[in-house]
Amino acid sequence: MVTNYVPEAGDIIMLDFDPQVGREQAKRRPALVIT
Repeated sequence: MVTNYVPEAGDIIMLDFDPQVGREQAKRRPALVIT
């Protein structure tokens, strides 16, 4: 069974910034959920 994860404000999640365009960050990077 797969459960959908919904991040809450203050959570730190990993985002995949690939494929990159121009000078954007590539690979997985941590991100802070604000709202």
